[in-house]
Amino acid sequence: MIKPVRLIFLLATLATMLTSLASEPVNYYNSALNKSDETLMAALCNIIHDHKQVSYSSGLLDAFKKADTDAQGYIIDIYSNVRYSPSDNGSSAKNVGQGYNREHSFPRSWFDGAVAPMNTDVFHIYPTDIAVNSQRGNHPYGVCANGTRLTNGQYVAKGKLGKCTYPGYSGTVFEPDDEYKGDLARTYFYMATCYKNELPSWPGSAQLDYSRNRYKAFSTWTINMLMEWTRLDPVSEKEIKRNDAIYGIQGNRNPFIDHPELAEHIWGNMQGKPWTGTVTPAVITAPEDGSIFEMGYTPVGEMLTMDIELKGEGVTRGMVMSVSETEYFLVSDYMFTASDVNKGTTFTVTFTADDPGTFASQITIGSDEVSTTFTITATAFQRGDVNLDGEVNIGDVNAIISLILEDQFDKKADLNADGEVNIADVNAIIDILLG
Repeated sequence: MIKPVRLIFLLATLATMLTSLASEPVNYYNSALNKSDETLMAALCNIIHDHKQVSYSSGLLDAFKKADTDAQGYIIDIYSNVRYSPSDNGSSAKNVGQGYNREHSFPRSWFDGAVAPMNTDVFHIYPTDIAVNSQRGNHPYGVCANGTRLTNGQYVAKGKLGKCTYPGYSGTVFEPDDEYKGDLARTYFYMATCYKNELPSWPGSAQLDYSRNRYKAFSTWTINMLMEWTRLDPVSEKEIKRNDAIYGIQGNRNPFIDHPELAEHIWGNMQGKPWTGTVTPAVITAPEDGSIFEMGYTPVGEMLTMDIELKGEGVTRGMVMSVSETEYFLVSDYMFTASDVNKGTTFTVTFTADDPGTFASQITIGSDEVSTTFTITATAFQRGDVNLDGEVNIGDVNAIISLILEDQFDKKADLNADGEVNIADVNAIIDILLG
């Protein structure tokens, strides 16, 4: 009997990403250690390429029972909220909720049809709602702001079809729901890696661009999107279970489930750096956590600015900035991509106050991966209050004269803003006093 979905699998916590996520055999990936970029990809290909093939009919259906069922034995459908029994497989349907079939998430037409072993590789074939599978067809995965989502009463598709709104492509795409975007990104990384040697001869699609990006296989917009997806939707318990189950069926594994950081070394922010088998913790090198930035002094009502560098290493997630005091302090940017942080970027802090005094704000920049918190201070003073005692008096005249005699500069004493402290500033403060 078909029932609506009542449960979804929770995302794995970030901590699970810091170690090997699934039950991989000891030394399974040893031959890929200390390699980077295409050499790393080739090593992974050699590890996972040869595997046992299953039959298209009974073989895949039996595999679904082991790899794609929940604790109650229902099919986990990534394209709809329907809970199908394994016996609900079919070949045609008019509406959502009328059966499931085999979905080649990496469409067969992209590798020239029913060609072995891709045609029955369980890693990229999912049991999905027939109607939604048909709607997706062989369109690329993408993002569509105003796509069409199929519904049939209580049954609803987990995905929509429409014009791509992701930068770099404007054709028709199928956008899966967020909970499975990471799963499908890691599936695509597997396909490009496992079939690295076959892929150059495939017909391909808008999702692929081997001629331009070579071993990376995907079109540039697809690489950007898939990396976003794998970062935002970490490996889930469902994927771990599926990876282990398919290993028992085919004898190979998906490296990007066992070690999600591998994608960073081939397509992401760790390109050019050897993979050591463990995740190198992301760090923010500037600004240092707990540091204090003193912007200096400015007259009441006048703006003070400071540029601050933001730099990190091994960062894989975008970052957001929060500012505790926004009445006096403003920042030029509140969001930063992982790429910007790893390359190094700057943002500007501006300060303005309508009353004299020293002000401070705590600023935090980070994500659930890494963060830094620092303090920024600035002082606004009444024009002429050189010694900052809260009023303009003879003491300030004496302070300016002392600076002149000692040939020193202090912005607070440069009342005529000519870049030096001189007799003109003495005259200016006397005018204020006589005011």
